[in-house]
Amino acid sequence: MEFDILFETIMTDQWPEIDAQYLKAIEANDLATARKLVNDAAGVVITSSGIDRDGAHSPSDPDNGAPAYDLTLGGTYPKDVYSFEGSRYYSTGEDAMDRTAYSILMSLKDHPNNPVKIYRATEKTATGGIKPGEWVTIVRAYAVDHGRNTLKNDYRIFSKTVAARDIYTSGDSWLEWGYHPQKFFPPIIRRDFTTKEIMPLSKRYGHFNNPVNESIGDIGVIEKIQMDIARDCPCSRSYDHGIKHWQRVERNGLKIAEKNGADEDVIRLFAYLHDCKRENEYTDPLHGPRAAAYARKIRDTLPINDEQFKKLLKALTYHTSENYNDDPTVAACFDADRLDLGRVGITPDPDLLNTDEGKRIATEMMNHE
Repeated sequence: MEFDILFETIMTDQWPEIDAQYLKAIEANDLATARKLVNDAAGVVITSSGIDRDGAHSPSDPDNGAPAYDLTLGGTYPKDVYSFEGSRYYSTGEDAMDRTAYSILMSLKDHPNNPVKIYRATEKTATGGIKPGEWVTIVRAYAVDHGRNTLKNDYRIFSKTVAARDIYTSGDSWLEWGYHPQKFFPPIIRRDFTTKEIMPLSKRYGHFNNPVNESIGDIGVIEKIQMDIARDCPCSRSYDHGIKHWQRVERNGLKIAEKNGADEDVIRLFAYLHDCKRENEYTDPLHGPRAAAYARKIRDTLPINDEQFKKLLKALTYHTSENYNDDPTVAACFDADRLDLGRVGITPDPDLLNTDEGKRIATEMMNHE
């Protein structure tokens, strides 16, 4: 993966200074600096799509514009764009469209992985949807206006949900953006599972200088796997079945493992893989087998042995179709997922859980209703 190159450039004696800069930025709430330090440490390389437009006016890209999650990057907009008067100061003159765009941009501030819907008006005969490197807008009415006027009313509109990190503005108009899809950004803050303290970047990523010691338990390793899964799986942005849910399943599983001795490496991988191939938010009975097939596809990137991998495949395949399993690790995976049913308004039933710790947690949930 391309970010392995960057890991090799961060020497052991550089980490104390990097950690100091990072923690200082967090304390000062300087999220732009903290974001850059995290991305650099994780090896996230922001790239332009490099589309040749044959001399035509090109949309903004990461080299000459600001992303939707921070309009001030590179001085594209002054900091007062986020002030009470920001909408008025930088209005394009299209009042209704400006209000819509500004509301969207305020919701994306400092959230590079948040979803945003983009639109593009094209000739009616066009196919293929929205492609990297093309002009887009975040306001559908603006695309309609472009179709009616520039395209002489002979148009169609393509739409697509992307992340805030994927679109860039030159600062001329927040109605016009360039689309340049990026890899998933790791979270700015990650807390130690036990102490709840903010983890310095050396603890999250420093071990990559010595990959022979790599294990799933290292935060940087699971983040690297998480980034790959998020890149390959659009459902990672879902609230019900995306990354937030995966992280809660991970926490639930590790709590259970403390009591029943389940394999923590398998639990971590199950948490991030089990819903990654969902095709919808509702009934999708085959998403478990599809997740297992995806795990086989990326087998070489998963630092676990064959016995662990067999348990992972069993947990992925049957986590929605099988209630009980005698293997402590597979049982912990099943319970970890079901203990998060509260997100969809369902209280887990202790009688349908496998492990003593899972039953205890579910019983506490019922008693606190």
